[in-house]
Amino acid sequence: MKKLSLLTAVLAAATLASCGGGNSCPVEPSKSEGSTAVAKISHRFISPATMTYVNFRPTYNYYLVTFSFETLELYDDNTYDLSVSSSTFSAVVIPEEGDNASANENANSLLHYCGTYTSAVDDLDDTTLNINLSASTRIYGVSDEKGAIDTDNWTEDMKTKNADVQYTYNAETGQREETGRVEYSTGAEYLAKHKAKASVTHGNISNGNLDYVELEFEA
Repeated sequence: MKKLSLLTAVLAAATLASCGGGNSCPVEPSKSEGSTAVAKISHRFISPATMTYVNFRPTYNYYLVTFSFETLELYDDNTYDLSVSSSTFSAVVIPEEGDNASANENANSLLHYCGTYTSAVDDLDDTTLNINLSASTRIYGVSDEKGAIDTDNWTEDMKTKNADVQYTYNAETGQREETGRVEYSTGAEYLAKHKAKASVTHGNISNGNLDYVELEFEA
């Protein structure tokens, strides 16, 4: 388990989510014969960060704190790419004085959910874009626990590492023990169980702020 500055880890997650460019989700070329045109980004948004806390006490001497934020890219062919950047820590210590906060880094991930969307400028506020995201048709990304995942380019390694695993936790040490496992032979099988359902969100066209999208999943 890695020990590091809490501020450093959060900034690293923000840097990870900002890397890269272009549309990584599937985009069909124009239907016109011989055309190689691809979709272009029409809007980019970023959400505020959220913090969630999971307390296993008093059953287990263990707790987890997760920081997350999202970016949303909308394309002019009505496809979207919603990224969710997440970092989880335990043993967070924030001193009453000074800046020497610390934590044990447990997991980092950057996952993308792709699909189609519809949108319309709000009738009462022309700086607000009301966005309806369809259920995701592709999931891709990477985590430091499970490695890469891409439901459109599934591999045996992804099948093993991205299995749904059940754990129990040692009451004294907080160490987890695997008690069950479900593997998915294809990316389509994984997507069917883990795709995000349709979601509604709102983006501010003038400053790029996005309501945090509370994703719901099939499983």
